[in-house]
Order: sequence, then C-alpha cells, then structure tokens
Amino acid sequence: MRLKFKRQPHEIGQPEPNRLKRVVTKEVAGDFSDGSPASSPLSVLAASLDKRFVIQDYRPLAESLDWELGQLFWQEAGSEVFLGGNVPFKITNDGNLSKKAAEVFFAGLAAAEADGKLEPGTIYALEIGVGAGLFARFFLDRLRSLCRREGRDYYDRFCYVAADRSEQMLADLQRNGILSPHRGHYRTEEADALRSGFGLNLERGNSNQNGRPFRAIFFNYLLDCLPPAVLKFEGSGVSLLYVQTMLARGVDLQAHTTLSASELARRGESLDGAGKTKLLPLYPLFVLNYEYRPATPDDIPYGPFVVQQASANGGCLLHNYGAIRCLEEAWSLLQDGGFVLINDYDDPLFDEVLQGYRHQKFGGSTAVGVNIPLLKSYFESKKEGLWVEPPGENRRLCSRLLGRELASATAEQFKEKFSQGAFDALYGPIETARNLVKEGRLEAALPAFYEALSRQPENWALMDEAAGFLTFKLRDYNSGLEMAKAALELNPISPDLWNTYGDCLFYLERADEAHAAFLQALKLNPADVRARYNLIFTFSQKHNPKSALRAIGEGLALDKNGEYRERLLQKQSEILNDLRKRQEEKSRCLAGRFGAASREKLPDSG
Repeated sequence: MRLKFKRQPHEIGQPEPNRLKRVVTKEVAGDFSDGSPASSPLSVLAASLDKRFVIQDYRPLAESLDWELGQLFWQEAGSEVFLGGNVPFKITNDGNLSKKAAEVFFAGLAAAEADGKLEPGTIYALEIGVGAGLFARFFLDRLRSLCRREGRDYYDRFCYVAADRSEQMLADLQRNGILSPHRGHYRTEEADALRSGFGLNLERGNSNQNGRPFRAIFFNYLLDCLPPAVLKFEGSGVSLLYVQTMLARGVDLQAHTTLSASELARRGESLDGAGKTKLLPLYPLFVLNYEYRPATPDDIPYGPFVVQQASANGGCLLHNYGAIRCLEEAWSLLQDGGFVLINDYDDPLFDEVLQGYRHQKFGGSTAVGVNIPLLKSYFESKKEGLWVEPPGENRRLCSRLLGRELASATAEQFKEKFSQGAFDALYGPIETARNLVKEGRLEAALPAFYEALSRQPENWALMDEAAGFLTFKLRDYNSGLEMAKAALELNPISPDLWNTYGDCLFYLERADEAHAAFLQALKLNPADVRARYNLIFTFSQKHNPKSALRAIGEGLALDKNGEYRERLLQKQSEILNDLRKRQEEKSRCLAGRFGAASREKLPDSG
C-alpha cells in the first residue's frame, strides 16, 4: 500500500514557474557604452535561478525524486552499505541492544506462561529491515543463553522471521551465514513496511491461526526511512512542503554519465522505478528547491489527527505518517502480551532557512528523524497503556515499546534495561578510555578498556576498538591478535575486524596469513580502501609490484574523502623507485655479463 497525497490542480500540465519569476520588475534606463538599459537586480537573480535545469517539478517530500532515490537505494543495496560504513548501524548491532531486547522478550514469555496464555507450538518474532543480520544473531544468542540458564523451552520452539524489502540484503544474509549458528530457528522473508500484513506469508509453518502470530516485532532505524510530510500551520490554514529537483549549477554532466539532461528529466518524471535506478549515482549532482503549498486535512494521511495536534502546538510539524501506518499494521499482528520495539533517532533536523524539517542522506539512503511525541499522542489516543517509555533521555538512541495487553513484568523490564542510566553504565567506561587515549595516558587507558569490556563482554565493536588500541598504541601485537580473533567469533562479517586481525599478523611476520585476512576484508567490502592499502605491503613482500600498484590505483579511485591519498601516493612512489632501481641493476649486470677470455694461469705477483 502506497500512501499518496492529493495532487494540486496546477501541477498538471506546465510546470509551476519559480516564485522569483512572478515578481514584476522594471528595467531602469542608464547611459552605457552599448546603449542598452540596465536590468533590475531582481530580474538578474531570477534569470540566474532559471539557468538550473529542472529534473523533476514540485512534489510532496515523500513523492520527490530525492526521497524515491533513497527508497530505490535500499532495494538495490546489499549488506555492503553497512559493512562499508556508509550507513550508521553499530549502535543497533554491537550486541547490547539485542541482549536487552532478548531479556524483555524472555520476561514477556515467562509472564504469559505463568498466566497460562503462552501459545503452544512455534513462538514467532519479526524484524523488518534486518540489514546485515547482526541484531538478529545476537538476539538469538542471548535468548538461547537465557533459556538454557532458566530451563525454559522457548528457544527450542522459536522462529525469528528476518525480513527485508531488499532481495540483495536477504541474499547477502544467507551468503554471509551470520545466522547459521541458529539454523532451524530463523527464516528469511521479503517484506514491505507499508503493505497489509507487511506482504509476509503468514500461513507458512504458522500454528497460530488468529492472524496475530508475533510475540515481538523489531524496527531498528526503519521508521525514519518511511514516508513523512512537513506541514506548516498559520491561523486556520495548513500548508504542505513540496520539493523541486534540479541539476546543480555548473555541472559537467558528460563527466558523470552518458545520459543527457533531458533524459534525466524524463527518468525523473517517470513512474518507472527501474528507469530511475540509473539516477542513483547522480543524486549528489541534484539540488533542491522548497515551497509550501496550501492543503486541506483531506489531502493529508491522518489529517484530522494532525490538525488537532497542530492546534495544540502550532507552527511547523513533522508528520511521520508512514511510521504511524507501519506501527498500526505491526500492532494488529501482535499476540496478546506482545510488543513492538522501536529503536531510532528522534532528532529531526530543523532548517531555519527552510522553516521546516529537512531530510538527510546516509550513503545513498534518505531518512528524517522521527517525531516521537507525535507517535506517542496518536497511540495513546487509541488506548491507554499501549505506549511505554523508559526513564531518562538516552542521548545515543531513542527506544520505545508499543504493546498489546502488555504484562507489567514486560513493561518494567523494558524500563529498567532501556533507561538512560542503564546505557550510561555500559558506555561510560568507553568514553573514559577514549579520552585517556586522546590525552596520551595509555597506561591509564588500559584498565579503562578492561572495565568497559567487563560490562560489555560480547560487544564486538568495543573489542575492535580495544584491539586497535593494543596494536597501534601499545604495540602489543599478540594481545591485539587475540582480541581481534575473539571479536571475529562474534562478528565474522566486519571488514574492520579482518583488517585489524591482518595488521597484527603482519606485525608478527605472518605475512601469508595477513594477506588472507586482508583479502577477506575486501571480499566483505569490495570498496574497502584500508584493505587495499594493507595489501600493498603483503603484495610487496610477495615481490608482486604489479598487484601492489593495482591496489594503489583502485584505492585512489575509491578514497572519496582522501583519507589514504598521501599514504597511497607515497607507496606508489616507493614501489616505482624500487622498480627503477631493480631495472638499473639488471641493466648494469646485463651490460657486464661477458667477461674477458680466461687465462691458463695468472702471473705470479712475486
């Protein structure tokens, strides 16, 4: 199901002219050498504005080309977008969030069993937007551990439905094998967060016939990617934000694509998603114009509710209507006693110039911070007790619980595990260790890392950081190697971890093993510049300058922010100089390879 706004009549036919063009101007006469009168300043600016080529005319934000490209990016993307660091994901995938979620889930199952309300047969949970699968992996790890410790059979009859809209993401999940330790306790599904039932096959292997199969549904950084609207309220009127997409000024289009500007415009206006896919690499070349246009409550999803909210707040309002639609559908699929766990960022970017909320780019994706108070008001207006918030404001992540007939034990467990104090207790020692490293107090930083790991013994990202500290700051390569190895057992699909592991091996003069580790990092993230830089050293040790120079060339092409450029160029110069010296030596030896005719006996020096 796609939620769409009603189109305004003037959008049909010819594009709406820019507002500056509507300004009536008058030329001012003057005496110039060519005899022509001077143009007015406003007409000069209007003419300059008109020089930009329109790719797509004004559309509501969630129907604009920029937003659509963000959605296409997720459909085309695989796990590389996470493994390459293009899209933030560590905060929801370092293991801590999964552990907390599993503890809340376990508490809910135990409460349902105690009340005689736990369903027989398979117990289901769902995650939409599974990504690299790390949240699911660590959730399953923790649930299994809890069940074994407490002697419960929940894990034995549990199935985690790992769902995503991207076929490539699901294919990568299977290929990487991140969930393979839990074979038989998960399945993958394609899902659309805005479709009825999320488009899932709810009958396959499902013993729950009430149409509400799930005990828990997880949304990690998903709601911010669902369609929003930006509304402005003035008096009794409401205006809706529209977006116009243009080619940036001064762009040499032929340097980026074989498509002409007219072809870009045809694709931008087309309803064909496949045709727009070719525009994905070009989105940085587009600039946006914004304009508020009059709207009515009927034009806006959940319009009466939003208007009521505006009467209380006034001004500008971010309306995450896609998030509301998704959460409504999720709630309808919950078993009694089940919950939806939301983990997202709730800091929408307010633009003073725009006088509205602006969407953001993470890699090729598009997102906008979630208006959590709006979601809370909507669901609390439906029924009291549906919406649960932890105490304190977690600066790292916003977590909320939406429940159906939620047991008090489940709600209390959520408040305890997801409170600001609980997160500060976990992450405080990490900040201490980082600050000590910055100050150069390395001996003091070591026990701080120890304290941090004692509180988060299964945090692979923290282990990676500690391994880097041991390796590059303390030069304790054996300890760095063991730390990286322990982290890889938890997360074998991290290119950064494989690079750190390879660094330790290289410093320990185990070059062949280091080379294999760097190749593994490159396999996981083909755009990894760090892995290519590392391979230069192992290729050089293998006396393979051709491959080393190839790695340098690829690294330079992929190093978009220039982080490795100087180091790559330096290594290139060193290799080329070495090749020149080798060739000079060969030439010298070749020139002198023929000696004089040998004599039977050299004269006696005496």
